[in-house]
Amino acid sequence: MAFFINLIALRWKAGRYEVHSQVEASIDIWQLDQKNLMLDVSENSSYLDEMTILARRALPQYLADRGHTTYSAARSWYESLPEDVPFILVHRGEWESGFGD
Repeated sequence: MAFFINLIALRWKAGRYEVHSQVEASIDIWQLDQKNLMLDVSENSSYLDEMTILARRALPQYLADRGHTTYSAARSWYESLPEDVPFILVHRGEWESGFGD
């Protein structure tokens, strides 16, 4: 199966959580797996959904170097976030690619 990764920026504004922005982009998800940070939040037993929440200041350790084109969308998105965004949700979802496992 194939996977996608969504990064979702959350902030606390006027007593409520608010999604500032989100992007589908690559990060070093392997590091999150190695630290056992990804939690199974699947609703459907046919497809896997996993999620974790990171402090904004923690996300750069999962971003690749600037020269790595696959990760450039994540880095650009991160660098554009305003200072009042303290949380990043990382969602990895499985989808049907049509390719074998």
